[in-house]
Amino acid sequence: MSRVIRCGIICAGALLLPLILWTPRIIAPRETSCVKAITTINTAQVQYYSNYGRYAASLRELGPPASGAEGPSAAGLIERDLASGEKGGYKFALTPTATSYTISVAPSQFGTSDKTYYSDPPMRIHVHEGRELATENDPVLGETAQRR
Repeated sequence: MSRVIRCGIICAGALLLPLILWTPRIIAPRETSCVKAITTINTAQVQYYSNYGRYAASLRELGPPASGAEGPSAAGLIERDLASGEKGGYKFALTPTATSYTISVAPSQFGTSDKTYYSDPPMRIHVHEGRELATENDPVLGETAQRR
């Protein structure tokens, strides 16, 4: 094998090794989209609370009206697909509590992703690796890579 080819192989390996080692920590595009959707819901809840003096009790309340003007039953703060509860291969659930809300997210089909997410008004996003739903006790997104 020529010296140039060996040098090319070594250089390519040196460049690819960090990428290979960091691949598990890189969020896949679908997961990135999921996290953005959670952030969108949290932001919409702040706007909804500001407008109506309470948090929305459902994703539909945050979504656009089927017809007519926006209001508390359909505030037009998130897109229709997200308001339906499914987007980008994930199922989103907004659950009202006595004074607040929680967001739970799971893949529509496990195997495409094995991460679930949880968020609430502090707007931290918790991630669980596995088929169980994430809770507030799971690590905050971004902290999981540091714990490995």
